[in-house]
Amino acid sequence: MQKRAVQVCFILVLFLAVLVRLYGLAGHSFWSDETFSVVMTQSQGFRRWVRDSHPPLYYLLLFIWRTFSDSDYWLRLLSAILGVMTVAVTYFLGKNLFGALAGLCAALILALLPIHIEYSQEVRMYALMTFLYAGGLWGFCKIIKEGSFSAWVIYGTCSVLLCYSQGIGALYWITIASVFLVMLLANHSFGTPTWKLFWVVNGLVGALYMPWIAVRALGMNSLRGLDWIPQPSLITLLEIPLYSFTIGPIPPARELIGNHLGFHSSLIPSSSVFVLPILALLLLVLVFHRPQSRRAIMINAVAFVAPIVVLFLLSLTLGPVLIPRAVIPTAVPLALLLGAGQSVLQKGRKMGLALLLLVLGELSLGVFYYHRYHHMGREAWREASLYLQDQVKADECVLGFGWMAVESLRRYDRLGKLSNVCLHGVDRDQARDDTVSMDRFRTLVKDLSLHQGQVVWVAERMTKRTRPFRESVRDWAKVISVQDFPNVEITKLRIPIDLNMSGSSQTRQDGEIK
Repeated sequence: MQKRAVQVCFILVLFLAVLVRLYGLAGHSFWSDETFSVVMTQSQGFRRWVRDSHPPLYYLLLFIWRTFSDSDYWLRLLSAILGVMTVAVTYFLGKNLFGALAGLCAALILALLPIHIEYSQEVRMYALMTFLYAGGLWGFCKIIKEGSFSAWVIYGTCSVLLCYSQGIGALYWITIASVFLVMLLANHSFGTPTWKLFWVVNGLVGALYMPWIAVRALGMNSLRGLDWIPQPSLITLLEIPLYSFTIGPIPPARELIGNHLGFHSSLIPSSSVFVLPILALLLLVLVFHRPQSRRAIMINAVAFVAPIVVLFLLSLTLGPVLIPRAVIPTAVPLALLLGAGQSVLQKGRKMGLALLLLVLGELSLGVFYYHRYHHMGREAWREASLYLQDQVKADECVLGFGWMAVESLRRYDRLGKLSNVCLHGVDRDQARDDTVSMDRFRTLVKDLSLHQGQVVWVAERMTKRTRPFRESVRDWAKVISVQDFPNVEITKLRIPIDLNMSGSSQTRQDGEIK
């Protein structure tokens, strides 16, 4: 391709990446983890940072970013910018490894990858971690190809920041460093200066990461708090990168064809049919690439597979940690492998082009369904907070059940209406055991001096963990009304005359309460 045409196509790809990441950026309210990120940037920030399982780099960036505005759009814009920058780095990385055409295809695939769009629209550190992983790979590949001092600076800087970007960020640095070491051992053309720089730079990265290891030395049991993550199976190794990363938002094939074409049949295959073009293109690139492209293909294959396999093994030994957002940085080498087809294939280029077009079509469909239905899976704390502001009276009390419930309600109370009522949180750990939770709940009611017959509003994040607690509370108190929002429920209760009285007994004496 001509240089001018490449530049125009690159600008168009970046424009597309910006468009799909800014669309609907503030369309839905923060979910609990996003609210937690904001809470971490408030007062006593440093003390909060050292107690968290994630290193403080993202919280520091968000703290600086938040000084300009506290709106949902502005705070999410930081991740959107990092996402677009990752698309740009992916182009340069693909250009360095396979050529300009492969770089453009890889950047286009990443721009349309639904999971990368999703985490480019969240106030969390995953877009930052993915950007730094791409930057570390780019620096490493530039060292292998040209060995310039600037390449070492890019590699070292991105590696240090990558370790401080997320709790498992160091795993991605170790992945790049391991591939780097294997390349040095396999290629005897690298001289002593390269070896020395390799050990000096990586030793410096490890030394700069040691302070955080020391801080977290007493928190090695943090995996026990991840009991909400399911135990992975061998199918998970394929499902996460080939399904969740790419076509996860697309409805099942039978539902898609039935709703849009009006054709219903048991012969319609399941959603796994959408994975076939992606899997076929990957296999085509891995098997039929040109010999001169073998090293670049293997670099990306290891960068894609190794973190997923390591987290899978950790899940089997220490505790479940393998979830899509933990391995989202591998979306970069996945995009590079899929985009390299037209540049590295020795044969089957027409089939590769057809598969590439199919993959791009599926990703576009995934982007459409992501933006159309993604908000339905989120927690509607904004709507719940506005509802409570309109309904709660001054002598009533609001209790927030679950992770970040009270903080989420306060975030959307811009006029401070809820500050005039009793607003108290019940920690999610108290919702794990039914009997203990009810004892603690009764104690909380006494501590707050809630009088007999007082109205209490319960706002809770809808999870399986809080279900037993929710049912017990409703049996204990009289339910007046229930208002449902997406993944958030508001229940209006009346405190029993006797705190040991059940809801059924309360109903019989409701006339006396009034």
